[in-house]
Amino acid sequence: MKTLQPKDIDDDLRCYYESTGELPTEWEQVTFFDEVTDLAVVSVDGIYGAVNRDGEAVIPLIYHCAMLFSEGLLAVKKNDKWGYVDKNHNIVIPFEYENLRTYGSAIGAEFLFNGSFRGTVGYFRNGETIARKNGNMGFINTKNEIVFPFLYKEINSATDDYLCVSHDKLKYGLVNFKNEIILPFVYDRLSITDNDDYVCFGEKSDEIIANYDRENRQLLDFQDDKLLKFGIVNLKGEIIVPA
Repeated sequence: MKTLQPKDIDDDLRCYYESTGELPTEWEQVTFFDEVTDLAVVSVDGIYGAVNRDGEAVIPLIYHCAMLFSEGLLAVKKNDKWGYVDKNHNIVIPFEYENLRTYGSAIGAEFLFNGSFRGTVGYFRNGETIARKNGNMGFINTKNEIVFPFLYKEINSATDDYLCVSHDKLKYGLVNFKNEIILPFVYDRLSITDNDDYVCFGEKSDEIIANYDRENRQLLDFQDDKLLKFGIVNLKGEIIVPA
């Protein structure tokens, strides 16, 4: 089992040296340990794994990307697909899932990292997470069982009861986990609020993106170069707050 030193890991996972001018000697100075597994995610030369508090690579540094631990599992990327391993490096969920979203520049351009698109997958919540497979999104659990089928191009947000979904990323609707339609696919954007009784909807306006400088554009949402304005609708489709 390979043993690493805190000073060996990549700069993008630590800032101790940059702030103190001293090389780190303790792991707590450069990363943090998961409460469930007592392991910490690290990378060396852009290759990821996880170490224990002695610096031993319990999960070997062989992966192109890794998230943080979630409910005892670590999402790691191999050959451009995501899977999940446990603290003993057993594969719990096979490498068959695609990125949920891809990091990009300020103008939205995707870029490569270690030969594959750099992106993120979901964290587990109550044993379930969103995943993407063959271009569609669904829900799986920690046993890799399908909780909600891979039917939609996008699941914008979800609660324990409802999902905001889209077939084409243009029009959105609200469904439950039985895929029964609660709100029709007529909204330009849709996301669940903290209250299950209300949903935030987006409506495309006549204002065009050219009217806003670059700094402001990053704080706004657009579709087809038109500004989206937002309001609140209830589960009956009644507008509570206009866009």
